[in-house]
Amino acid sequence: AANAGASKVILVISPDYACPKWPISKMAEALALSIQFVEQPYAKEGLGHAIMAAQPALGNREEFGIILPDNLVFPRPQNSDLDANPLAILWDLYQHNPKVGRAPLVAVQPVGQKNAPRFGIATTYRVGVPSPQLPNILKILRMEEKPANPDPIENYALTGRYIVSYDLFDALWISSERIPYNELQLTTALNSLAIRNERVPGVWAVEHPGIWIPCDTPDDLYTASKLARRHVRR
Repeated sequence: AANAGASKVILVISPDYACPKWPISKMAEALALSIQFVEQPYAKEGLGHAIMAAQPALGNREEFGIILPDNLVFPRPQNSDLDANPLAILWDLYQHNPKVGRAPLVAVQPVGQKNAPRFGIATTYRVGVPSPQLPNILKILRMEEKPANPDPIENYALTGRYIVSYDLFDALWISSERIPYNELQLTTALNSLAIRNERVPGVWAVEHPGIWIPCDTPDDLYTASKLARRHVRR
């Protein structure tokens, strides 16, 4: 978050688990970040509700980033540390690329049809040709959380990094009214922004070059541990 240009972090925590606030606060202080802890009232109601819980702490900020901490990204050996920071890539595009028009941006990587039901999935179409200076930018047609019948040809998994505007909260509130008392998914709200083109000009996906580890299986945790040790030694 600090390397992407953030000045403040809002950390949404569960009331059901103890959070080590002091060491996290010391790390934030060392990075010149202010930090605010927000408790999610209903921790089992999903990521969408967690983001809604953070809304009062945002103040008058029109856009903000979202990081899912159980999704890790490491640089590839031949690339720079920027590859391990898709949030920084998204923020740079959000500010400077007129093609995306200040629309929400999500970081993605391709996954096969077999693995698609594990993740939030974006169905996209390609816009232009990627270059060494510009990552692959994709317009999202629709998004679905853990699809039972994924597209047989193209599936892009959401990798836990987002740049969004305040319009997301309107979409979250509408989604929560449609599916009360159920787990509210961020993907559901973003899908509603992707398929309507009123105030928000769709949603864009950016394919980033880092090594993405979703950390939802023992094998993923083992791989992430090895990569983390290697990265610290660098």
